[in-house]
Amino acid sequence: MCTLALFLRQSDALPLVIAANRDELLARPSAGPMAVADDPWIVAGIDLEAGGTWLGVNARGLAVGILNRRTALGVDPTLRSRGALAMEALGCASVEEARALVRARPAPGYNPFNLLVASPEAAFVAQNWDEAMRLTELPPGLHLLTNLDLNDPTCPRIAKSHQLFEAARAHLGAPE
Repeated sequence: MCTLALFLRQSDALPLVIAANRDELLARPSAGPMAVADDPWIVAGIDLEAGGTWLGVNARGLAVGILNRRTALGVDPTLRSRGALAMEALGCASVEEARALVRARPAPGYNPFNLLVASPEAAFVAQNWDEAMRLTELPPGLHLLTNLDLNDPTCPRIAKSHQLFEAARAHLGAPE
């Protein structure tokens, strides 16, 4: 997934709206959204190579998405699967529980990533790079995430997407 957009608490009828695409590593084997757990139920796409997911939702109202973070270093195949962390977060009962789970994980154990955890009530992004985990709470509004920084206006994808999603805000009945 290369771009993830989130409208958080911009509409009473739709307090959480997420749009995402997965357009990197297209040759990597994967399965589209399916039920992957029963308690709580989890629906997610599945990475058939390393397990885990890049985007999913659970019965408790959590949505989790993960993006590979761009760095000058290559991917270290000996590190834990980033998608497995996303799947673990989907097993949580709340944003708070997922935040504690992510904070408990050692940053150097994973290749760099940007992880979104969101519910209609709250959301955060965990950015793992430079062997440090940075968590950012998201206020209500439009947020965009790619393989760079959250809401980074210097990222061409975010700059272009921000204009398009701002235009779509009117369809949510959201304030300007």
